[in-house]
Amino acid sequence: MAGFMLRPSVLALILTLLAAAAAAQGSGDLPPLPKTKPKTVTKPKTPAKAGNKTATSREPTNIVPIKFNQLTEGSIEAQAAGRIPPQTYYNEYTFAATSADLFDLQLQTTQPNLIVQILDANRGELPLTRDQRTGLFRLGTPDKVLPADGEYRVRVVAQLQAAPTAPLLYSLTVKRTGLTQAGYDKRLGEILTAYDASGARDAELAVTKLEQLAADDPSKATAYEYLGMLYLNHRGDRVKAADALLQAIKKGGAATFKITHDSRWRQPSKARPATGIEWPEQRSDWLKIKEGQLSIVDAATEGQKTLFTLNAAQIKEANKRTPLIIAIKHKIQLKPDTIIFAAKNMAEGEMIAELIKTYVTRKE
Repeated sequence: MAGFMLRPSVLALILTLLAAAAAAQGSGDLPPLPKTKPKTVTKPKTPAKAGNKTATSREPTNIVPIKFNQLTEGSIEAQAAGRIPPQTYYNEYTFAATSADLFDLQLQTTQPNLIVQILDANRGELPLTRDQRTGLFRLGTPDKVLPADGEYRVRVVAQLQAAPTAPLLYSLTVKRTGLTQAGYDKRLGEILTAYDASGARDAELAVTKLEQLAADDPSKATAYEYLGMLYLNHRGDRVKAADALLQAIKKGGAATFKITHDSRWRQPSKARPATGIEWPEQRSDWLKIKEGQLSIVDAATEGQKTLFTLNAAQIKEANKRTPLIIAIKHKIQLKPDTIIFAAKNMAEGEMIAELIKTYVTRKE
């Protein structure tokens, strides 16, 4: 048998059918071979590290202005107080003061871990000492005063082991105890200079400032001396004048009055309360009445030279001859042996006579 051979036409048909079958696999007539999806590799989660929260400093919610001698009630609470890490909590107050102010800080509380601090304008802490007997805090600076005039901060501070769970209660007072002598004298001089410059027209302003000075340092006498004179001569208020002059004497100062007299202490040439007193050789000086003595001071000299001083043992007799005229018989080497002078008005005459009797001669 001769070899089998396909005709060209038959071979072409077979090839065409094979190609159509292969195309049918991708045409949707047959399901495609399933595609294998690449496996997703899930990386294990790394547990987050526990972070350490760092405590930060903060200011108090409120910083309250206070004044001298003002009682302030307060409490340190964790949410509102200032904080200095790790466990220091504080409240803060502002107050204005000068380098002439003397004061104590009084902190009253049942909390043993509360203290007080003072900070200057640059937040520098000033040294404080605590009196173990009274519990009062005082400045430990030279001369126990502030370094300059200005605004300062007072802190009430709690140093704790943990944040406070309940309010820490306290009361705070910045107690003024007085003024330095230099500061007192400066303020007094400014008041008197302004009064003189106004020609005494600003007497009420002088009274107001003298009253404040006396309140800021009630231990010193001079403000009371001038208040007594202004109450009497400007306001005509004998009650306030008497009280101020008594305070001046009790604090080591003097009750001061302007008097007229003869240059040689002779009798007046005319003595009529309605028209005044006239002297042969008239002059004006200052009478100063202190505890146990009186003095006549020269009003004409700048330094106010003392002409003479009498104490109780040197006075034989002191009496008021008329509503204005007072005569004092003495034992010192001064001629004549009786000095006579006149008060400015009847109110001053009565006050002078009473003060001499009460504080100099000490006669009932």
